[in-house]
Amino acid sequence: PLLGTESGNQPFWSPDSASIGYNAGEGARQIKRVGIVDGRIGVIAERNTLSAFWSTDGTVIFSQPDGLYRVDANGAGQPVKLAPTGQFPGGLPGGRFQYFEWVNSSRDTGLRFAGPGLSTTLKFPSVQSNAVFAAGFLVFRQGSSLVAQPFDERALTFNGAQATLADGVSYNPANLRTMFGASAG
Repeated sequence: PLLGTESGNQPFWSPDSASIGYNAGEGARQIKRVGIVDGRIGVIAERNTLSAFWSTDGTVIFSQPDGLYRVDANGAGQPVKLAPTGQFPGGLPGGRFQYFEWVNSSRDTGLRFAGPGLSTTLKFPSVQSNAVFAAGFLVFRQGSSLVAQPFDERALTFNGAQATLADGVSYNPANLRTMFGASAG
């Protein structure tokens, strides 16, 4: 492990892959970052996170039980609340972001899109899991399969058919999270 991160959890990469953000762990209420090359550790926020995403605009979007927040990745300023609910945030080009919202009513559960240029949060109830945007595709669980579907990040619309990447994927039925990742390259 990287020195000083031994009890860390919930890791997430910086957009340039030069740092990793993480929960400090063991009861510490801090989101920290560590440089991959120099090992320097810094505090991003005096809170912990359930899940987080490091945006290309230099901010970290993270979830807590009471909602989604945004904070400067260098630790400057206080976190700003973005939404009253949501988890598993992820990024889109242009500072937009997506997150999964699980609620007791299945008709309200689904993927959401928010951020610059959007006057309201867009809902995608057909996506019933967390998702990752990579190389023009939205990757998510559909039933028991992991799928990729072409996605126009400007118009925020699907623009092609789904392709199955893997069948028989498992997920956590308590929060509908599927453990997977994807890269743009």
